Amino acid sequence: MTECVDEQRTRHHRGQWCGFGPVRDREYILYAVFDDTERNGAFLTQKSFTTNLIQTSESVGRVAYLTRRIFETSIANGSSTEITTALVSAIRDLRADVRANAAIKNVRAVCVIDQVDPGDCDAHATMGYSEAIGPGLSQANLGKLRARIRLDLANTFSEIIPSDRHLWPRGWQILMKRAASVARVAFNLISRLLCSYTATWR
Repeated sequence: MTECVDEQRTRHHRGQWCGFGPVRDREYILYAVFDDTERNGAFLTQKSFTTNLIQTSESVGRVAYLTRRIFETSIANGSSTEITTALVSAIRDLRADVRANAAIKNVRAVCVIDQVDPGDCDAHATMGYSEAIGPGLSQANLGKLRARIRLDLANTFSEIIPSDRHLWPRGWQILMKRAASVARVAFNLISRLLCSYTATWR
């Protein structure tokens, strides 16, 4: 079974030279908590997330690249919104036991990908169940498994706080990180070309 193949590449609608590249393990992501979001006091619950997890389209923001202005205009849309954050590596470490061919296989539970569609800000990403969750399971067992994963996911996020208590990056910091992203793409491209050239002349 395949797990989270889309994490390895950017899914920015304008290509790899735009945005900030694949979401890295050491990043933090931000989940917007609206008035109608299910919660348990100051924390998320398994009911806080939507069915978008099934299509790996649950929207999150990449904390390092998201200014307060962009958050308020592109994500909050003028609503009174609170936030909670999580370390990407902690989300990617979540596991689930899936029964396949009479055997139990321990697989990745949740993927976090760089998904930027038209209309999204460049700091947009998505998360959802890995491709290993679901095949061969009955609807009843699949529902129970997804519920357990959502609970684990909720426990990975921090305490919910008002958005004005969050330390937002400045615009000039975003520009520097954008330049670093372009440099990474260029370095990877040059490295692949050199490897191809070297292999040709061996």
